[in-house]
Amino acid sequence: MASGILLLVDSFVEVVCPDDDDDSDRSGAAEDLERLEGGRFELRLELDGDPDTLELLVAGWRALAADVRVELVGSTITARCATDLLGPCIEVAIGLGTPRNIDADLLSA
Repeated sequence: MASGILLLVDSFVEVVCPDDDDDSDRSGAAEDLERLEGGRFELRLELDGDPDTLELLVAGWRALAADVRVELVGSTITARCATDLLGPCIEVAIGLGTPRNIDADLLSA
């Protein structure tokens, strides 16, 4: 997870403050980001909620992802999906509460 955050920060720096126009001197993180573009990820997270929250999460994720699987145990929703839209899927969860234990694995590039 830490390497993913570093990749994201390095990519922002590369976009906001590029060294020069020479593509041959690109940072490793920017090259990794290009490799991941168009990739499909498995997103997993937990969220506190009730059956209504679960239904809203499923509806939002079905619009953005495939293979949506959710489970409500007590007041904890455990959810996973396959998507190439990580940001929007996480934003849906943020709109419903505070997601935790967020994890994403690359399924294909």
